[in-house]
Amino acid sequence: MGAARFTRMLLVLFAVLGVLVGPKPAESGDKKGEALANAILAHVRNSLPSAAAHSVDDQYRRIRMFAEMVTTLPVPPADPAALKEAAIAAIDAANGPTATADSLVHAAINGVWGFFLDGKVPPSECSVCKGPSHKPLPLPSSRQVGTIWVISMPSLKFPEGYEECPPLAHYFDYPNGVSGLVLDLRGNQGGFLPVAVCVASQFVNPKTPLIRLSNGSRSEVLEAGGTGRKSPITLPLAVFVDRDTESGALAIAAALQDAGRAKLVGESKDKAAGRLFTVLSTPGRQDTFTLPVGEMEHVGGTPLSAGIQVDVAACPKDDTALLAAACTQFPGCGQP
Repeated sequence: MGAARFTRMLLVLFAVLGVLVGPKPAESGDKKGEALANAILAHVRNSLPSAAAHSVDDQYRRIRMFAEMVTTLPVPPADPAALKEAAIAAIDAANGPTATADSLVHAAINGVWGFFLDGKVPPSECSVCKGPSHKPLPLPSSRQVGTIWVISMPSLKFPEGYEECPPLAHYFDYPNGVSGLVLDLRGNQGGFLPVAVCVASQFVNPKTPLIRLSNGSRSEVLEAGGTGRKSPITLPLAVFVDRDTESGALAIAAALQDAGRAKLVGESKDKAAGRLFTVLSTPGRQDTFTLPVGEMEHVGGTPLSAGIQVDVAACPKDDTALLAAACTQFPGCGQP
C-alpha cells in the first residue's frame, strides 16, 4: 500500500474518532469539566503549604483541558463523582514534603487515567504516563515447518515514522510447496489499529469489511485496504490465538474468521478487551495518556469484548499440537 493510500486510511480512522468524540449535548462536558477541574485545583491548593498555593492557578489550563476530555468521553460514560474521588485519592497518595502544584496535578491526572483503565487509582508515579518505553519492540518473524509457513506476530506496535503499512510483506512471502499459512497471534496484546487493518488486508480483497468502531450511538466500519500485492494471499489460513490475544490482534482474528477466510486454532475467549483507545496530551505534552473513545465490534455488531470461539481447540502452549491441528485444515499438508 502506497504512502498516500495509507495516509488516507489514517485520515479515515481519525475522522471516525472525530465522529465518536464529536459534538456533545449542551449540558455536558463544559460544565462537568469545569467542576472537576475546580475540585481538583481546590484539593491541590488545600494540600500545599500556603506559600506554594499561589502556583496552583498556573495549572488551570492544563487540568481544565484534561477534565473536559474525560467528562465528554462516550465510552464509558463519565461519572463525575467517581472521577473526582479517583483524583483526590491520587493527590493524597502523592502528597508529601516535596510535593508541588505540578506534581499533584500530574498525580490527579494519573488517578483519573487509572480509573478509566481498570477502575483503580494507580501509583502516584505512573511510568506509563511519563513517556514511551525504550524497550525494544518485539518484531514479527516467519519460518517454514513442514509444508506450513508460520508468521509469528507478537505485537502490533512498530517504531514511529513509517510512511505506510509497516514493512510486513516479506514475512508473508512463502516458498513453493507450502500448503497453508499460520498467523500466530498468541500473546499479542494489540497496538496500532491501522497495523491490524494492514495485516488482515493481506488475506482478503480490498473493501472487505473488517471491524466496526462504535460509541453506542454511531458506528463506522473499517475496510481492507490495498497492500501492494497484485492479489491477496489465497492459501488456506489458520490463526493461533490464546487467552492473551487482545485488542487489535483479536480484531484481526475475528475479522478473518467472520470473513470466512481463516480457521481459529487454540484457546477460546469468553471475555476480551474491546475498547478503542487514542493517545492524548495536555498542553506542552506535560502529561501523555491513553483514553477510551469507543468500542471495537465484529462487523455484525457483536462486541469484541464478548471474545471469540476457536474453530479447532488445541493447547495454546503446545506448538506441536497447534501445528498438527492447523495441518488438518490444509489440503495436502505434510505433517509438521
